[in-house]
Amino acid sequence: MSTCYTKRPILIAGLGSIGRRHLRNLLAMGVDNIILYRTGKSTLPDDELKKFPTFSNLEDALRNNPIGVIISNPTSLHVPTAMMVAKANCHVLMEKPVSHTLENLTELQKIVSDNKLTFITGYQFRFHPALQRIEKWLCEERIGRIISTHVHWGEDVRNWHSWEDYSKSYSVRSELGGGVTLTLSHPIDYLRWIIGDVEKLYALTGACKCIETNADSIIQISLKFKNGPIGNIYLDYIEKPTKHTFSIIGERGSIHWDSTDGSASIFVGSTCAEKYQVPPNFERNTMFFDLVDHFMKCIDGTELPLCTLHDGVQALKIALAAKQSAMEGREIIL
Repeated sequence: MSTCYTKRPILIAGLGSIGRRHLRNLLAMGVDNIILYRTGKSTLPDDELKKFPTFSNLEDALRNNPIGVIISNPTSLHVPTAMMVAKANCHVLMEKPVSHTLENLTELQKIVSDNKLTFITGYQFRFHPALQRIEKWLCEERIGRIISTHVHWGEDVRNWHSWEDYSKSYSVRSELGGGVTLTLSHPIDYLRWIIGDVEKLYALTGACKCIETNADSIIQISLKFKNGPIGNIYLDYIEKPTKHTFSIIGERGSIHWDSTDGSASIFVGSTCAEKYQVPPNFERNTMFFDLVDHFMKCIDGTELPLCTLHDGVQALKIALAAKQSAMEGREIIL
């Protein structure tokens, strides 16, 4: 392990469930020079945080000269936090989505560029080995020209965190940047990564009275990609059991991924040419661990960011365009 980030601390800004996951993963990697910035609004117990220097003021935390900052507070606070952090010349790993609006993102991008900072957007599905294998299959043109792609992700938001009232969590509160389109925006990012940039879209939203939320809880997005394929993303906060699948149809075959067991299958014609199984030790946290490990290696200069601030901004533009399309009932050209 390099000493570049053991001499200067890592700051975690926001200690809800995802911030604590990052904390545990850093400790598992052997990184223990960690400081915390928190407002104390988390509903989780404080026991595991007691041994770390903790600040309730971000300026005070930044005076400790952290080399990197993990931003894991509510979505609506991401950009104000990132602006302060970037101006303090700290590298950044920021949870997705980068924001709930496009406000101040151009200025943030300039600060990051001018200061030559590493900035990673935390779309951890970039580190799913099956999705990485799918991207490889497509690069090898195993199924020919891509015709269409389809993502379905339904998950009951009421079962996410057993320790809190879901109706008070940021995920369902629009003023905190919640809603299904932003919170479950991972497919928007991995479709950009694997398929390509989006040219235009049309979206519809629905509602379910059983979910207490002032944000969107169901959305269906139809996409046209710049390189030709069409696509569809369906997201909801309701489905039981959870279903998260991804399919790609090509001229010579198809590819199918299911998050239930993590496997991916490629069909050439009607024959399954290969089935990829994730490693035996793979679990959901593996993606988060690899994300933080990647951040540390980028700080060290041994890797380049896989999901940049630009990628995060592009995913946000698509998500916001989908929300605009649903509200205005029209096609949006990006």
